[in-house]
Amino acid sequence: DDEFDWQYDGNFRQAIDSRNFDQLKQTIRNEAFDNTRLTIAKQVVGQHFFNTSQVKELIGLFTFESSKLDLAKTCYSRTIDKSNYFTVNDAFSFSNSKEELSNYIRTQQ
Repeated sequence: DDEFDWQYDGNFRQAIDSRNFDQLKQTIRNEAFDNTRLTIAKQVVGQHFFNTSQVKELIGLFTFESSKLDLAKTCYSRTIDKSNYFTVNDAFSFSNSKEELSNYIRTQQ
């Protein structure tokens, strides 16, 4: 099951629940500027785990490709189903962003 992973430090880990995830998305939407949105998102990402579909949703809340890419890199280490992370590429408009994310992921393995 994509939402569960038993391999993290011997502890069970699970993606952020839908209620908290919805609150996070609303908080991000309430901010006018991408840089403020990114700061909030990164703060929360550091405290929770996510699945790839949630990461895609978060990235979709951002306007600028650079913010999307920054968040995608930040989320990778907090994603419980890394084997599906290739689907995050759909959130990008430019192929060079997809390539940069792929290169980043390769360095993390």
